[in-house]
Amino acid sequence: MAPKVSVIMPAYNSADFIKESLNSIINQTLTDFELIVVDDGSTDETSKVILSLGDQRIKCERIANCGAAGARNHGLSFAQGEYIAYCDHDDKFRADHLQSLADYLDANTNIGLVYSRAQLLQADGTIMGEWGREYDQKEFERFCFFVPSMVMHRRNCLDKVGGWDENPLLRHGGEDWDFFLRFSDHYPLAFVDQPTSFWVRRSASSLAQAIKSRKFFAADGYVLKKRLKSKKETVRGKLVAPYSGYYFDNFLRWQNACSLGSEISPAEMMSIYRDQFLPFYIEIAEIDPDNLEIWLLLSLLYFV
Repeated sequence: MAPKVSVIMPAYNSADFIKESLNSIINQTLTDFELIVVDDGSTDETSKVILSLGDQRIKCERIANCGAAGARNHGLSFAQGEYIAYCDHDDKFRADHLQSLADYLDANTNIGLVYSRAQLLQADGTIMGEWGREYDQKEFERFCFFVPSMVMHRRNCLDKVGGWDENPLLRHGGEDWDFFLRFSDHYPLAFVDQPTSFWVRRSASSLAQAIKSRKFFAADGYVLKKRLKSKKETVRGKLVAPYSGYYFDNFLRWQNACSLGSEISPAEMMSIYRDQFLPFYIEIAEIDPDNLEIWLLLSLLYFV
């Protein structure tokens, strides 16, 4: 008999900490689940730790390294549950996580995907705050305010939404935003206003590193361009941007992201403007040429 929920966990070189994540799933109040852990080409003993738990609900799949999106897609190909949940290899669930979200989907048959709040934890367990907010489509077009470990969705929704985008650019972030944006095009999303999971941040400097290496802009820009191209197919001659001020909001979001990287010098900032911002908005001008916002931004960037 198929389980109520399939939990998909991509794992890579996580032997030192994955057991805590696995135990948080094993000890759920909702027991009718399968846990599909996809070892994404680990070079340590990740698979050995997974199998050592001896729980028949755990399936361990070993694949060549392909990134989190590819690992999730591999797990989905085996999933049998009515609902799909995700847990990254260092995140954790509260005991009622699966029950709370499954109950919500049971009671609200029009909702395709539901997410809850998560507590932000440092690797040492220090609570940094909470993540998650009431769903708003306009805000969601600006940035992603939930992560995979906070989510549950109906498996049959994947027939319309498709799987996770495995483009190599998204190995550095953005694959979740892309997936959930596509989900929002087909199904209503909903929010359960209670913390049911823990989002563990192991590297506080990861964003700064991604900005300095330009990988943040490559990934984010890919998601945005893909989003706008899909919108252009449906608007038929109208402005493509989801709302007025969209491009200004994106420009400010990228600027704010740069400010988080305290190691970025003024000279590097100018280089980012020239090498990342300017080419991006030139491409966007080809997608949404009648939008005055883009031309104002390009005028600004040409003179910085």
